[in-house]
Amino acid sequence: MKTLLLPTLLLSLFITSFSSAQDIESLRNSLDSIKNEKMVLQQKIEEYTLLEKEYRSAINKVEIASGVGKFFKVTVGTNLYKTEYLTGSLTHLNKGDIIKVVGANKSRYLVEFGELTGYISNLWLEEIDQVVEVHPNASTEIASLLPIGEGEVVKHAYYTLSYLENEEQANWIFYKLNTFMLGGNASRTDNFRIDNFVSTGSATLNDYKGSGYDRGHLCPAGDMTTDLVAMSESFYLSNMSPQDPSFNRGIWKTLESTVRNWAVNETEIYVVTGPIFQNNLGSIGNGVTIPGSYYKVIYDPTDEAKMIALVLPNRKGEKQLTEYVVTVDYVENLTGIDFFSGLPDEVENKLESNSNADLWEFKGYNSTTSTGTATQCKGIAKSTGNQCRNKTTNENAYCYLHQSQAPGGEKTETARLTASVQCNGKTKSGSRCKNKTLNANGYCHLHQSQTSSSSTTKSSTKSSYSGGRTIHTGPRGGKYYINSNGNKTYIKK
Repeated sequence: MKTLLLPTLLLSLFITSFSSAQDIESLRNSLDSIKNEKMVLQQKIEEYTLLEKEYRSAINKVEIASGVGKFFKVTVGTNLYKTEYLTGSLTHLNKGDIIKVVGANKSRYLVEFGELTGYISNLWLEEIDQVVEVHPNASTEIASLLPIGEGEVVKHAYYTLSYLENEEQANWIFYKLNTFMLGGNASRTDNFRIDNFVSTGSATLNDYKGSGYDRGHLCPAGDMTTDLVAMSESFYLSNMSPQDPSFNRGIWKTLESTVRNWAVNETEIYVVTGPIFQNNLGSIGNGVTIPGSYYKVIYDPTDEAKMIALVLPNRKGEKQLTEYVVTVDYVENLTGIDFFSGLPDEVENKLESNSNADLWEFKGYNSTTSTGTATQCKGIAKSTGNQCRNKTTNENAYCYLHQSQAPGGEKTETARLTASVQCNGKTKSGSRCKNKTLNANGYCHLHQSQTSSSSTTKSSTKSSYSGGRTIHTGPRGGKYYINSNGNKTYIKK
């Protein structure tokens, strides 16, 4: 039995050993197979990662390209750098900061943040409709009122312009102005810079350097105090034109302040400003034309709609602003621009053929008092039958257009003179009003309430004409009356 048991045990051990060897070899084969599958899987992962990277790069390029000109909110903090290579940090952008994308290259954004312009590297941004939220410059209403003329139309958040490459400046600047636009506290940034939105390239700082001419704003910085974006946009060089320093810092500045006052008085106005390329004064820099004169065209759509236009030569002002008043038709003939073509023809033709200076208050804007104490006029607009939407600081709560509706106000129209005279009215400070007027009683529209009953009667030197019109005698003896548009109509002999 012992002899038989030993071989049996040896056989069993051999069989077990052989079986274990087979298992080991099988395990080795399985491991090799897993390694091969792992290598294949790793290769597929690398291929997928590469494809994903290329895909994200393509998506990023599309997003960057589509983001130019739009506003974004920073969703994850990042740095704003001086260069495209992300060197020279300008500032840190925090979550919630609003930026405007003005250019893009590969994976870099060129952005504006307040008065700073620099680069960021990531896409941690959320697009916001800043234009509509802050100022409806892209609305259908605005688009229908844009001027029509030569030039490349460039739309910014707070104003739109048409750029003339041959003159290296805007043909016109258009924007809506109201108390909202004037109600902010953004101060001047003076960050004059190239407008990257002009496809042909705008004028540069070197064009103006040493020229002796000011970088004169067409859309003034004083109209863009609502926030830093608006203020910063006003310093694009596409918004500048070479202006004589005595003009820019004198009568032009006075006109800009007067327009701001109109925006407060009339609640809301549309402003168009631009150069007139006639009798030009040469050029500066790389072909920047020095215009011979400038224009402003103002449209007040509220209640009893009206328009006014002014043309001022590019030199020191020597007259009162009222003496530069012209019709909108006159400016259209000078510039070839069609203003407010979106209005109904009968409205456009009527308003553009008449600029009545007496319907506008010619005094400067005071930001500390003009918006604080004004109240809505109690007058009723003839055109709508509704309460006038103008704001007024008059004690009787009636604006200058509706003084006749105030208690004790005269219902009859005031007689007209053939030449303007200084108003006899007294301002709140006690000094004599500096406005000019054609009213025969010697008081401008702001101070009709100061006239006596005798001063508001018709002049004794005039006689009635058909329909109750008043006849006037011109400087050469001609007889005329004022028609419904406020223009002189001479009587044929």
